[in-house]
Amino acid sequence: MPQEISLVVEFSTSDALYYFGRINGLDDEEIDMKQKFLSELLQLPPANRLVKNMSGGEQRRVSLAAALLHMPEILILDEPTVGLDPILRENIWAYLIQITEENGITALITTHYIEEAKDANRIGLMRCGKLLVESTPQKLLNQFQCSSLEETFLKLCEAQNNTVTLNEAQESKVECINSNGLYQNENKYEQTKVYAGVGFSKYIHFSSSVTIRWRNDFLLYLASSISQVVFRFSCCLSFSSCGTHFPIFWIFPMDFKRMETDSHVKFNYPRVVVDNKFRRELWKPNLDFLCLYRIWIFFVYAKIFKQIRGLVFAVLFPIIEIFAFVMGVGQDPKDLKIGIVNNEAGNCDNSINFGNIWNDRITCYFGNLSCRFLHNFDSIATQKYYNDVSEANNAVQNGKLRGLIYFSQNFSEALQIRVEDATFVKDSDLLASEIQVFLDMSDRPVGFFLQMKLFKRFLEIYEDIMRECKYSSKLADPLIRFEEPVYGTTDLNYADYIAPTFMTTLSFYLAISVSSTLIIRDRLEGVWDRSVVQGVRTDEILLSYILVQSVIIIIHTTMITLLFFPIWSLECKGSIFIVIVLMFLTGFCGLMCGFVISVMFKTFFMAFTCANGNMVLLLFLNGSMWPIEGMPKMLRWLSYVLPTTLSSISMRGIIYKGYSISQSQVYVGFLTNIGWILLFFIVTMFGVRSKS
Repeated sequence: MPQEISLVVEFSTSDALYYFGRINGLDDEEIDMKQKFLSELLQLPPANRLVKNMSGGEQRRVSLAAALLHMPEILILDEPTVGLDPILRENIWAYLIQITEENGITALITTHYIEEAKDANRIGLMRCGKLLVESTPQKLLNQFQCSSLEETFLKLCEAQNNTVTLNEAQESKVECINSNGLYQNENKYEQTKVYAGVGFSKYIHFSSSVTIRWRNDFLLYLASSISQVVFRFSCCLSFSSCGTHFPIFWIFPMDFKRMETDSHVKFNYPRVVVDNKFRRELWKPNLDFLCLYRIWIFFVYAKIFKQIRGLVFAVLFPIIEIFAFVMGVGQDPKDLKIGIVNNEAGNCDNSINFGNIWNDRITCYFGNLSCRFLHNFDSIATQKYYNDVSEANNAVQNGKLRGLIYFSQNFSEALQIRVEDATFVKDSDLLASEIQVFLDMSDRPVGFFLQMKLFKRFLEIYEDIMRECKYSSKLADPLIRFEEPVYGTTDLNYADYIAPTFMTTLSFYLAISVSSTLIIRDRLEGVWDRSVVQGVRTDEILLSYILVQSVIIIIHTTMITLLFFPIWSLECKGSIFIVIVLMFLTGFCGLMCGFVISVMFKTFFMAFTCANGNMVLLLFLNGSMWPIEGMPKMLRWLSYVLPTTLSSISMRGIIYKGYSISQSQVYVGFLTNIGWILLFFIVTMFGVRSKS
């Protein structure tokens, strides 16, 4: 039991005990029985109350119950009675004494309440990180001639302040030869059989003696780290590597006296060499593979799916993002205002005048054709008429208008001359027949939209004029002709272009935003380390997270597919199944990237900063904001190796070109995702193991 509660705050009392019971090999019936007993002993809160809704004292009691549930042979409790009322504290100590006497359990307890340790078999008093003395309570009272442990501790503190050598106050069984020499223990220690795990003799051999480095705080070090020491009844097994590939355990008698200075010590105690397979059996209960994963999947499931607000947000967020994209991107700009200066026909009688064309079989006469051009112009922009070009230009400069259209006084007459006699037309007539447009191009998307619409409008009107004059309408066509596109359509807008990139980027972002904090949260809560101490391997924890998060990725992929294709009616010329698999792989890649971030950083702030920074980089370089071909060559290659770039290109090939998986443009996106997934997985596994 650590000093922090080290519980999942989304767990209820029952969930917490079920989880820790199951990872320690208890079945449901045993857990229920012990939960009832511990609920009475520790006065636990109701079984359905969530940890986050408990008081601090209630949380510590649940944490203590989780430690006592499986009756471990070694019970390490860090201040288990802090913040509890005296009666409950006394009951806890009585129970601890009972289980140590009746069940042979070794309990190692730290506490600030010195007097409550009077019933312990052996106590060590510490101050300023140093062990002052270690002995039985009664022996300390007799030795220092005190009536209470509090008084004993006070004397020790005063002695420490006065730099009095404490060795004189203790009986030592180790003879000091010199500061650089060997310390020979005179007492022989008979080899004691250690009962731990199955098939103990299969993985163990003994040697008679060994020389090791002894530190002043070595016993404290052993006692404070479960990964370094195992206590078994009358002996202590301490772990060190000593140049071998296998863990080594040293067996000491419990009454062994430590040295007060750093020394080399010669022990005639048996050395136990244990291989990795036995070490796993020593720390971990005998659970089958599927059982352990069921437990951890329950753990991850309960953590995620009991956060109602977070779960609702996880479901609604992609819906909001997609609807924001569909409704906000790629639509034609509306409510644009453009100024009109028509020196030929004014305001065209409030747009009633449509312009006239007369054909007397020889000559085609034009009249007020500027009005024909402006007819139904409101589908492009709202018209506002001005009498003077300078006045309208000032309105553009002041931001009141998006642009200005100017028709000369003899626009129709000059256009007639230009059509009838293009060879001998004067420059003045050419200039007068032009429609002069002045646009605000500081807003380039809107400016290009107006350019495109005005040019298209002019071609439509010009073709109508040619037909009414009995001329070929092809005379109005530009000299360059664009045939039907090989792929796509001529009316493909920006939303259609960016949709494949948006789908892959959203899949990646939804996954990375969740996974980038999972490991950090478990470590900060202490659940990760507490689970590892009780035998759960880090790769098992990670794989359980991956399994549960994969379900969430499938949900997100399904939502994106339904919203884009059936609802938004985005046409997919290729296999929709390949689209779904590619989106899932991209999301899975984001999941693994998030795990790397969660391993690299220790705080939520740094993880969020890194995750969001990665997404901004992806948006700039994956072709969603600007074509990759517009980048410098070196930056282009960087863009291609990013996780979502080639996936987006593959997605575009499937949706708009109907490519199959055999096309290089498609399978390269799959290979890139798989490569990144493997890389992220290796880095994550290395990170979690190096920090465990």
